[in-house]
Amino acid sequence: MDIRLINRSATLSGPQGTKEVPILTMMISGRLVNESSTETIIAIDLLQNFLQNTLKQSELANLFLIRKNGELISHANDSVLLQFSGKTFDHPIVKRLSTTNLPREAFEIEIGSEPFLANLSASGIGDVYVVSQVKKSDAFKALSTLAWQSLQIGLIIISLSLIASVIFSSKLTENIKKLEAAARDIGAGNLNVKVNIKSGDEVERVATTFEWMTGKITSLLKETAEKARMEEELATASLIQNTILTPPKLNIEATEVVPYYKSASECGGDLWDAFVANNKLTVLLGDATGHGAPAAIVTAVVKSCVATLNRFSKTEDLTPSQILNRVNEIVYQSCKGELLMTMCVAQLDLSNGELSIANAGHEAPLLVKSAQFSPENSEGKKVKADALFARGERLGFGAQSEYQSLTVQLEPGDTVLVYSDGVSEAHNDTGAMWGERNLKKTLASVGNMSLEKIKTSLIQAVETFTQGTPQKDDITFVLFGWKKSKSQSNPLETSQAA
Repeated sequence: MDIRLINRSATLSGPQGTKEVPILTMMISGRLVNESSTETIIAIDLLQNFLQNTLKQSELANLFLIRKNGELISHANDSVLLQFSGKTFDHPIVKRLSTTNLPREAFEIEIGSEPFLANLSASGIGDVYVVSQVKKSDAFKALSTLAWQSLQIGLIIISLSLIASVIFSSKLTENIKKLEAAARDIGAGNLNVKVNIKSGDEVERVATTFEWMTGKITSLLKETAEKARMEEELATASLIQNTILTPPKLNIEATEVVPYYKSASECGGDLWDAFVANNKLTVLLGDATGHGAPAAIVTAVVKSCVATLNRFSKTEDLTPSQILNRVNEIVYQSCKGELLMTMCVAQLDLSNGELSIANAGHEAPLLVKSAQFSPENSEGKKVKADALFARGERLGFGAQSEYQSLTVQLEPGDTVLVYSDGVSEAHNDTGAMWGERNLKKTLASVGNMSLEKIKTSLIQAVETFTQGTPQKDDITFVLFGWKKSKSQSNPLETSQAA
């Protein structure tokens, strides 16, 4: 499996006539159904404006996306995108890309005889990098007042020191000259000044203050650049999730699917999907490592993979293990081991209630049997929720990962819960976690209710425990069960990622 982003142009017709516009093409190629299937290429064309609006948000820096070979992927300026569509970008950063091996790098470049400060950061998708550049003069403009005041203070100290030099030793005069040189360097924009005065007097304390001040300014610049980068990543990730991923609408007599999702930040890393093919309901829930743009793009890639598998496998039943094998190949090839995803796939045969489960390092689903609530249960055994264990390595960890399968028989009224670790690891203000034990206990106590009431009870239990404490991870779960046998089902087959 291979994913490639391409910048190209297209001519569109509208009320004002024809217009050439930049297009972002996402190409997914490979054997998407099984190893014996023919090579398939899926091309997705998107208008560049959704990325351009994000790239234009920074008032100070210019941002663009570029491949390691110098191919321009996205830019805030339409004319630049159209000019370099299918061509190597004419920019000094291209030479730097060919020599760097770092995922992130900051350096100074010269564009048109003017110095710029640049930041290079790997996006986590193939060899695509995010580049931001800002004029060096603009970057230091905010510091000019502070530098001038520092220079004035230095000059006052130097003047006083020169008067005192008539009385004190020549060593003091030497230290004063060091201070003067440091003040001039700071005024010129050199924030790496080291005064190195060890006189044990006021002059040494002033020198220490100089170094502390320059260190704080340098840290402020780095923090500002990092904050801007994170905001751009979050904006891009949110845009991808809001435009590409859509919620499922399942209308099935033989079963019911009830989801819940709450993100811990602007962009979540959880993905859930549900669809019906060949009279079998497939429910999957994944959790990508990290947050931000890389995690959002990974969830979009996995969403596209699942949709493709569903579309091209109408005449072939793909088992949960086979689904994980296909998705694992795409995540591994796309992220090269830098980003991983856990995932659980549960498949219910709507004709006989047989449930198959495969797991890629994800939390084991929980099952509550309806028979525990029947009047015939005269022994009065304690109702419990059983974990359905199946082993498998996380998606993207290795190209040849193998996934075991577990099969259980459901009876009408049984309830299955698939969830992410954000549910069991929800914490309160003391850092204590809710835990799998409390999750099983709560689920067992309401297992004979409707799925909507079970959902409400789980949400209330988590919120009561956390008491409004901000969570570090997304909280996602999906409830489903088997109502009755049905020979065929024809619901809407759509999906959702969070």
